Amino acid sequence: MACSTRCSAITILITAILIYLVQLKVTTFLSIKPSLIHTPLFEEFLQKTRRDTSSRLTPSVQNKQFLVIGGNGFTGGYLVEDLLQRGAAHVRILSRRGRPAELSNICKSAAENGRLAWIRGDLTLKKDVAIAVDGMDVVFLLAAHYGSPTFSRYGDWSAGKTRSVNVDGTRNVVEACQLSNRTKLLVYTSSSDVVFNRVDSVNRTEATTDYPPDATCHYLRTKGEGEKALLAASGPTLTTVALRPSGIYGPGENFFMPKVVAPGYLLRSVGIGAFFYFDENHISDMIFVYNLILAELSVVASFDAGVVNVGGEAFFITDDQAVNLAAWEAWRPVFDRLNVPLRRWLRIPPAALRWVATWSEWLLWQLRERGVCDVAPLLTEHESWRATTTMHHDITKAKKMLNYRPIVNTTEGMEWLGEEMSRRYAHF
Repeated sequence: MACSTRCSAITILITAILIYLVQLKVTTFLSIKPSLIHTPLFEEFLQKTRRDTSSRLTPSVQNKQFLVIGGNGFTGGYLVEDLLQRGAAHVRILSRRGRPAELSNICKSAAENGRLAWIRGDLTLKKDVAIAVDGMDVVFLLAAHYGSPTFSRYGDWSAGKTRSVNVDGTRNVVEACQLSNRTKLLVYTSSSDVVFNRVDSVNRTEATTDYPPDATCHYLRTKGEGEKALLAASGPTLTTVALRPSGIYGPGENFFMPKVVAPGYLLRSVGIGAFFYFDENHISDMIFVYNLILAELSVVASFDAGVVNVGGEAFFITDDQAVNLAAWEAWRPVFDRLNVPLRRWLRIPPAALRWVATWSEWLLWQLRERGVCDVAPLLTEHESWRATTTMHHDITKAKKMLNYRPIVNTTEGMEWLGEEMSRRYAHF
């Protein structure tokens, strides 16, 4: 009996050590930062896209003053660069950290010429937001809090923080814009997840979806509440619009995609690669980051044209391509670039993944609350449901009202991402 007990204890200890080492390896992989400098080939693609869309989008950018709240982030960075490249008179960024230590060449040059500036401030403080909004023609609100851990459902601090940023912060921006004598347009980067109800569905439209009453993830609940308040504020003196992108990706994305490729990448050396999958019939969609930038600018162009009233409207924004995420098909170009074999010999039922994610998130939350450890789950309950639920969107409304046209599909966008990630992890 004593030997059996000791053996069990040793087995548990060894298992715990192995799990810790795997977690450490994955954490190291996820911590590698992408470069802020685009390759000449990708920069050429961006410049060509700007030329091709110049007649439709650039006139609405030139000579305007823009505030980008969240402009230091992944999507915000692309938006700031594009506004500058298209001739914006001035771009201002509101950020808690102010000016970053590292800047892209475009931002560095614009800052030196006085066309780009930062205001160090907090979205939850009305005075900071009012100072940032002052004198701006158009405001883009991209900042958000995703919970801690990201997309989590537990914890009073996380619940309070997401509410203060995503709801109260959004209301602060709306109020500041309403009080401004100059700001006429407020564009909110929301998420298709605000109407995610865990039910398989294709060709979802804005008219056939609604905010779920039982959203458990802090981010979903508060992001939806913030969006609803912002859209309700649209009126004669301020036009408010919400974009609902689905799964933003692209060169430089540093949260979601590294988590997707980490297991297969770390196992490629032993020839295993991406050996498991969840659902071969899964259907979803995503959006390449520059397609989203085109959508943001399409809102400004549509507002300026005045042909269609976009005020108070929400729009699904995607690459307009149905893809499979739960069996890795959408990621194939990235896996190929990283030399990750796509084996798929072990099917994990979606229900099993959801069960493991749900209880691991709860267990790790309990351990954090008791001060035992502070480890984030590799996958939260929401992420497991989102990754395995068919959720595909119809973007007809955006095409008609915003004249939105994606410049690349997901397969092409993943090629660009794969090229960047192959450079990012070249020496890992």
